Amino acid sequence: MSGEGGDRKAIIGVVLALVVLALFSFYPVFFNDFINFDDDEAITQNAYVYTGLTTRNIVWSWTTVYMANYFPITWMSHMLDCQLFGLNPLGHHATSLFFHCLNSILLFFFLKRITGDFWRSAFVSVIFTVHPLRVESVAWISERKDLLCMFFWLLSSIAYLNYLDRPSKTRYALIALWLILGLLTKPMLVTLPFTLLLLDIWPLKRIEIGFSKDHWLQWLKLIIEKIPLFLIIILFCALSYYTQAKGNAVDSSGALTLPMRASSAMVGVCHYLRLTVWPENHAIFYPHLGAALPLWQVISAALVLSSISITTLLYLKRAPQFFTAWFWFIGTLVPVSGLVQIGGQAYADRYTYIPHIGLLLCVAWLIPNSIFKRKVRLLSLTVTISVIITLGLLTQQQCRAWENSETIFRQAIDHTEKNHIAHNHLGMTLMESRQFKEAAYHFAQATEIRPRFHHAHVNRAICLGRLKKYPEAIKSFQRALELLGDNSAIYCNLANMYARLQSEKEARHYYQLALKTDPKNALAHFNFCIFLKGKGELEAAKMHYRQAIQLEPRLAR
Repeated sequence: MSGEGGDRKAIIGVVLALVVLALFSFYPVFFNDFINFDDDEAITQNAYVYTGLTTRNIVWSWTTVYMANYFPITWMSHMLDCQLFGLNPLGHHATSLFFHCLNSILLFFFLKRITGDFWRSAFVSVIFTVHPLRVESVAWISERKDLLCMFFWLLSSIAYLNYLDRPSKTRYALIALWLILGLLTKPMLVTLPFTLLLLDIWPLKRIEIGFSKDHWLQWLKLIIEKIPLFLIIILFCALSYYTQAKGNAVDSSGALTLPMRASSAMVGVCHYLRLTVWPENHAIFYPHLGAALPLWQVISAALVLSSISITTLLYLKRAPQFFTAWFWFIGTLVPVSGLVQIGGQAYADRYTYIPHIGLLLCVAWLIPNSIFKRKVRLLSLTVTISVIITLGLLTQQQCRAWENSETIFRQAIDHTEKNHIAHNHLGMTLMESRQFKEAAYHFAQATEIRPRFHHAHVNRAICLGRLKKYPEAIKSFQRALELLGDNSAIYCNLANMYARLQSEKEARHYYQLALKTDPKNALAHFNFCIFLKGKGELEAAKMHYRQAIQLEPRLAR
């Protein structure tokens, strides 16, 4: 009984340590705000979300592919937060940190059960909890999907262990249920069946390593066992590609060729390796360099990855734990590696939330058993605690970088080169605080880096207009039109600029174009009304005023 009591106390100690370390490392997020990158589009400016859990909003969550994604459970998670906390970011951050703590605890129990190694399982879970690579998933409110995805990943994996203990259709159905729910939070769960096959090699040892007919039959049996799970992920892969393509998130221009994407993917994996051992110079957005990616980086990355992969294969029979751990890391990165380019980033810290488990398993099983011997136990414990505290302090520091939009995008500009997204979003933040001159500078930087980045052209034009540099603003709006084609909002802005320059003919022309392009543009009706009133055309002005307030009653104020 004393042995069981000791085990129970040790387990409770680890669980409490995980919670305390998570709070120690991430408490700065409680003072952070929403940011103007995805948080606004997903939550603070999305009426379907910030109005809470209503029937209309729940139906929307299950029927929309808004933001080029299909994740109804994630949407409902945000709706519930808004129902409970409104748009107070503190409550949203608390929910995210709660799920991170829960994931860390589940990870510990899962690893302890599957490996039987208490202290290595605790080590992996603790480092996972406090590592700075976790910050993006926890501190970025709209990345709640990472946390929910891993939560269901672990539930599905634990259900798999339960099924192996006592196979039944009900227990297998539970694996599938958690898998489906996880896929409804983020499609990254598509690699789960492959990781279950890796676990079959080690530590479950359901298959012997070899190349005989019996060995191939064992493999075939395990694959057949998982066919229902593979069918589910095939369906969700098709759904995910459809939603991303419909939302124009998939690069279909051919600008990024397969060799470019493969090169970037290899460099990205090495980027995660570097950040694991030396977590510095983080950025919310790492721009894709395409053909400008240095060749030496590609060759170095290829050599590093091939060397590690070949080594784990050569030692597969003697040390299968490294094969499973390494290919967990590599394999779970595939959906977010950029081989199919989604968005404009080369890689992202948040992509490591599940893959990092494999890498940490590699590290844990590289630690020799000799560190547990009495003579070196105190030294080992001191070093381990020092590493944990250092990582926790670095995580605190990175959490503070997420305080608001300005801090996080200034960090990205400092830590990356030619980051058009960071310049544009920093400019948007500065524009909101009426720092128009500096905002215009950052928009100009964004357009210099990406001349076809129409959002930055529009934002720069608006800033220049606020600075009363109307001719320059007109040039920026016209450049945006060249890139976008007919656009009612830009036509309206051009009309406003010409009106301020007293160019009556051009102003009238662009107001009419704005309303021809979109007759329901309330702001165009309202601005045209003011323009016409100034010209003494009162009847026409009244007509446009009535249409404006009919379309947007708030304009009557």
